Amino acid sequence: MSKKTGFCLHDDGATTTLVELQPMRGSWRVETFARVASTPGPDAATVARIRRSRPSVVVMVPDEVIRHAVVTLPALRGKALERALAGSIARDQGGEAHDWRLAYRSLAEVEKTRAGARQNQFLVFANRAELAAGLDPLVARGIAPTGVQAEYLALDQFFRRHGPELAELKAWNLVFVGRRRQFLVIGTREIPLLVRPLPEDLSGGANRDEYVGRVATEIERSLHFARQIDPAPDIGRIVIAGDPAMVAPLVAQVGGHGDTPVVAWDLAQHFTTGPHDVQPDDLLLLAGAALGLGRLEFDLLERRSRWRLGRESRRRLQVASVAAATVALPLLTAGGLLTARIQQSYLAEARGRLGEATERARAAEAVYATQKVLLARENRMAEVAGDKPDLEAVLVRLADLTPDPVTFDAVTVQERSSSHFLLTIEGTSAAATSAEAQAAFMTFLANLDEASFLLRRSEPRLLRLMPAESARSDRRTSRFQMDLILKRRTPEPEGETL
Repeated sequence: MSKKTGFCLHDDGATTTLVELQPMRGSWRVETFARVASTPGPDAATVARIRRSRPSVVVMVPDEVIRHAVVTLPALRGKALERALAGSIARDQGGEAHDWRLAYRSLAEVEKTRAGARQNQFLVFANRAELAAGLDPLVARGIAPTGVQAEYLALDQFFRRHGPELAELKAWNLVFVGRRRQFLVIGTREIPLLVRPLPEDLSGGANRDEYVGRVATEIERSLHFARQIDPAPDIGRIVIAGDPAMVAPLVAQVGGHGDTPVVAWDLAQHFTTGPHDVQPDDLLLLAGAALGLGRLEFDLLERRSRWRLGRESRRRLQVASVAAATVALPLLTAGGLLTARIQQSYLAEARGRLGEATERARAAEAVYATQKVLLARENRMAEVAGDKPDLEAVLVRLADLTPDPVTFDAVTVQERSSSHFLLTIEGTSAAATSAEAQAAFMTFLANLDEASFLLRRSEPRLLRLMPAESARSDRRTSRFQMDLILKRRTPEPEGETL
């Protein structure tokens, strides 16, 4: 068996299908084709051949295990991009980032926004536990898989390498109709953009025309759906492969109702099956085995080293390791002592610098505390001064408000609180007649009510009209007493601090 032999295994839960290919000129020859019960799986002889030759072994897993998406992220590279992609999957699908195995391809377009450059990433991913469920039974039997694929990815890759007349196409609609599997893949030159399942033939072939019409309708719908994508792919051809009994009538049906050219692709022409009973659906497994002989795109298999040393080589390596350790130990010891001394010297200098900085900080703290106390005193003095009225100015302005007939006998100022001052006035209003005296007093009250620095507490407590004390005088006198509240002085706005 040649080392270029390629295997593909698929387990649907009930049966395990195993194919073995060998490459020929431009095609592949089927060497082994077997369909056995999932338990116990391939026979011991086949497993032994695979273990001896270590060929390419591609495991085909269900499409629902391997999913794909296009995500937009900042333009990152390398490990940073992988972490961002894993985080995006975990956020959308659930679980932790390390629960997902992924492969990706950065698309060419980079969008520049105010937030920075952003780029679309095509992503193929699967849950590690689901992958392990399909691979661990093979590993337990000694079969080492070299790749993992889904059927839609295998068909898309095989078409890109061996499909008809691809050079002039920017995008296409690749349709596969088998007896077990039916799906379509809308692809561009870079990626498989859209994957959709097609309806099954529930009549079992009894109503073939009706089923062909249903599939044709789904193909038309997929084209309409793809045109809604921004940017919409320029689909230049519909390619239909699979069961020959379905391909020919479907090409006629779709080609007769649309503008997009429709062609049939004979996938079986790439394989020489010989006496083996290969069904149309098995062509996907043959494509997977052929791809495994080359570079497998979007492979989600976690690589494990298969390199092992023999007993003698391991013994020699151990002896060499001990000898190297013996030589290196004195060097490491001397280096450690030198490093310790350098570190001690550095730490001593650092402690000295720290002590000096502590003293400067304490001195600065004392200066700050003193300045804070002085500032508080100044603020309190300014506040108290602002609350105290300017009595000289008050008396001058009060005199301006007083008519000539009104005179003061006593003016008393009482401080009731830090912001409350009471002004008590006793006086007389003397005139030739009582009416003139009373009019002068009313003018005085009106002036007080209009004043901005005074507030009358109440009506005058004492108001009497009497003749003058001298019998020779004909003047009339009105005596009064009243309380006034000095309004608190509004502080002037402080100037800007330079």
